[in-house]
Amino acid sequence: MNMLIELSILLLLAVLAGSMVFFSFVMAPLIHIKLDAPVAARFIRAVFPWYYLVVIVLAAAAALLLAADSLLLALVMAAVALAGVYLHLWLMPRINRWRDKGKEGDDAAQKRFDAGHRLSVLINGVQLLAVLAVIVLFVLPSGI
Repeated sequence: MNMLIELSILLLLAVLAGSMVFFSFVMAPLIHIKLDAPVAARFIRAVFPWYYLVVIVLAAAAALLLAADSLLLALVMAAVALAGVYLHLWLMPRINRWRDKGKEGDDAAQKRFDAGHRLSVLINGVQLLAVLAVIVLFVLPSGI
């Protein structure tokens, strides 16, 4: 494989992993700690779509570049991108609606919000682990 392509793949994967770690373990907690609840909620709703777009674009680009070298790793990154699409276009809008209804006193909506939020955190964690695994497997001398 061309060294420029290899470096591009590593850069995409590193930026993606770094972005996911930074947002999940630095930004999101700080937003909730440092901002009042209404401001934090509006800010999170404004930031999450961009976060998922970054995940989708970087994972898809890595999948495309990996396809020439390792179909397995490319498929893993494509799955990361598709999970981002699911979160961005399907789950997050529902989570937001359930949260709004829950704040209005709808207990069923609040339970759906709680479950949806847990699911989004789980998916995001699996995505991050997948990206880290792809990094490790890509740099192994034997390759896959």
